[in-house]
Amino acid sequence: MTRKDIRKLDQFVREKLRLRGRCEKCSSQRFLQVSHIYSRRYISIRFHPLNMFLLCSGCHLAWHHRPADAVEWAKAKLGDAQWAVLKRLSLDIGSGKKLSPLEVRKWWS
Repeated sequence: MTRKDIRKLDQFVREKLRLRGRCEKCSSQRFLQVSHIYSRRYISIRFHPLNMFLLCSGCHLAWHHRPADAVEWAKAKLGDAQWAVLKRLSLDIGSGKKLSPLEVRKWWS
């Protein structure tokens, strides 16, 4: 995947996520940001819907300052079944798995 593909997919995913309209933790509609469970640097999971939330800037800052609380909240929000799917997807991190823009778009359709 090229850097151009990554930039386009970042924009595509950001637009899709912003359709949620409010912070998924406190319901604020201001200063919304995309937050990832697994870092954006891991391309194999970067764009997956289970790996990201829409958070206001305050909740996003708290996410990074209290990571144990963040994981606990994310696990409760996703539920056990979706958390298990995300954990399986995380096994691809560092595997060299190639991700296509088409695959990412399917995740969001």
